[in-house]
Amino acid sequence: QYAVFDNVAEAFHFHADLNPDLTHVKQPVIREWTEGEKQRPIERITAAEFQRREQQIAHYLRGIGVRAGTRVAIIAADGPHWPMFETAVWDADGEVVNIYVRNTAERTGFCLIDSGAKIVVVQNQEQLNKLLKIMAAPFMVEGHEDQAEYENTLELERIIAINCVSIPEK
Repeated sequence: QYAVFDNVAEAFHFHADLNPDLTHVKQPVIREWTEGEKQRPIERITAAEFQRREQQIAHYLRGIGVRAGTRVAIIAADGPHWPMFETAVWDADGEVVNIYVRNTAERTGFCLIDSGAKIVVVQNQEQLNKLLKIMAAPFMVEGHEDQAEYENTLELERIIAINCVSIPEK
């Protein structure tokens, strides 16, 4: 049945429209424990709410120029934000480049340069700091069978932060 869809975003919307009240994401709420609490409370996001949030992100991405062929990198750990942004990139006709959060700054830079992604979604300050490090000074880009190692400075069009981050004044 999935052969009728052009991409995963279309399949998601089809199922979300059929079952809007089904729980799409279930995760514990991370906060201070209160006295007498035996387990963390659970946040549930319905398919309809996930779809609403994802479509807002897709609208924003289209507004900043994401279209067919635009590669958008996502550097985030597992959680509801990651599939939300991934689906939004597909909705905007972009291409997703997933980058591991445990990569070094230099390895992240290699992945971004090699993929051609100029728009990057970061989860937090740690991931932003990696980008700022390789945007501020040249770093060695690892070589591969088609290219010898070389020095480069990362240039991006836009960085989108999922969580609040601090940006240096420069």
